[in-house]
Amino acid sequence: MVFVSFPYPVIAFSLRDRISSLPWSRPVCCGAVPHIFTSEKLWMRIYWLVMSITQEQAIRLNSMEGFDPDKDRAKIWREAQHDGLECLHARFTRHAYAPHVHDTYVVGVILDGAELFRAYGTTNVGLPGHVTALNPDVLHDGAPGEAGYRYRTAYPSADLMQAISEEIRGRPAGLPFFSQPLYQDPELALMIEHTHKLFETGAPRLQADAALVRTLSLLIARHADDKPFIRPVGRERGLVAKVCRLLEERLDEDIGLQDLAQDLNVSRFHLIRAFKSELGVTPHAFRTSVRVQRARGLLRGGADLADTAIACGFYDQSHFNKAFKGVVGVTPGNYRAALAA
Repeated sequence: MVFVSFPYPVIAFSLRDRISSLPWSRPVCCGAVPHIFTSEKLWMRIYWLVMSITQEQAIRLNSMEGFDPDKDRAKIWREAQHDGLECLHARFTRHAYAPHVHDTYVVGVILDGAELFRAYGTTNVGLPGHVTALNPDVLHDGAPGEAGYRYRTAYPSADLMQAISEEIRGRPAGLPFFSQPLYQDPELALMIEHTHKLFETGAPRLQADAALVRTLSLLIARHADDKPFIRPVGRERGLVAKVCRLLEERLDEDIGLQDLAQDLNVSRFHLIRAFKSELGVTPHAFRTSVRVQRARGLLRGGADLADTAIACGFYDQSHFNKAFKGVVGVTPGNYRAALAA
């Protein structure tokens, strides 16, 4: 991500003044004809056309429509455990983006309303369920339709997208390229929304990691111009047994998918597919089941609820309650009370 710290008004307006002083830049007729080369708004926009900016900076660049705090909402955060992946969840009814570019990909889903934006030289309308996919350095803007719009977007780096592309192919590969800005893919749209919510709610690393890899893999496999050939998964009982053993040994840790893949010298993409093929569940679901079974044993022995949650790797009581009830059918507190009755 490029953080712009230059005195951009000085640069933009200096460039404006120099060009507007040239004879050919002056209007040939008089009266009401606007002199476009003296427009501060125009030159501020021209400056931003050539700068890669963060999404937070794009939101703050209100050279078209102002951000209305009563009608517009935007939450921006970075996923420190996912290489600083930037995420945005926003509803805009007035705010419109000035033309800008990013040095990352843009991957998102429209949830409500309609967004009008220009990219690849055309005007596009993003509707509910549409997936957005923009390559790095693609000039684009964005404005709300009549009723506004709500969307979730993430900004994966070129390095991350290339790594996922190579894991799918099992060999070195270049950056995936998307020739369209919008795709109608209901399954992928749901996956993007689900993964984004996992990040926003602070889900366990293993769960969020796997969701991110699966989502970006599906995007590349279905919609990149150079679609990869995905080899069928063979029998991987030995690999899956090692994964299960590692998860059981490190049950109280917030281990990530990348940690497992590195320890076993396999790709994240292959690990997820092999595990699901052999056991029918994800590594996160398997670990949750093992954690709950261990928690049941501790509670039967009279252990404290908070101590049990920590010992089994649940990062807070709410997470513990939800996971336990999802497997057992009752909360840990109700379970322990029933045993004591």
